[in-house]
Amino acid sequence: MKCYAKNKDEKQVWVKKVFQHGDQYEIIFADGTRFFADVNEENFDKLMEELEIQADKAVEALPRLVAKKTLTGIMIPTVFTAIPAACFGVATIPAVQDLVYSQEPMKVLIGIGAITVLGTIPVCAKFIKEKGMVKEARKLKYRFENREYLDEIEDKADYPNALVGLSSRAKRHFETQENPMSIFYIDEYSEEDLRKIVSNVRREEHLGLSYDEPVQKVKK
Repeated sequence: MKCYAKNKDEKQVWVKKVFQHGDQYEIIFADGTRFFADVNEENFDKLMEELEIQADKAVEALPRLVAKKTLTGIMIPTVFTAIPAACFGVATIPAVQDLVYSQEPMKVLIGIGAITVLGTIPVCAKFIKEKGMVKEARKLKYRFENREYLDEIEDKADYPNALVGLSSRAKRHFETQENPMSIFYIDEYSEEDLRKIVSNVRREEHLGLSYDEPVQKVKK
């Protein structure tokens, strides 16, 4: 999970990832600090509770993040235009023109191009980061709005078609974990994966199909 902390104190305790290595959890905080804890039901519940709280904060932050991403997106072409314009303005100064003609013009042009690229890197990096945060927050919002469907498939036997159309990574994860749809494993699923699961569960419930044997894949 990405960090949606509002301040330094919140960031210190923000859990970004939790991995299970045998009988131990590895807990990675937003500042890179790593903790290790025993794998047991009590620790699992505590970590789940913390991650659910963080997910709520991410969903709360979504409108603000969308606004920031939009503003940064507007800034990118502006920066691309402004920096060369500023360089051109400087180039019209007589002293600078003398410098250009006394040196190799191609080197000067390359220098101006480099300034343009370097000037846009921070803005582009900011846009990519904000875009990723918006994408994840939207996924968490969709999960929150459809918990009734996602929680129901913890018992895989009730919805044997729930995984139809999922990415191979998500399907493999779902089939090998004890609590596959918990917030603990949210990074294993894309929003598209969650949407497919919800659609499949709705179809199952609408048709009310029953199964005596495990569902077999139909060969075309």
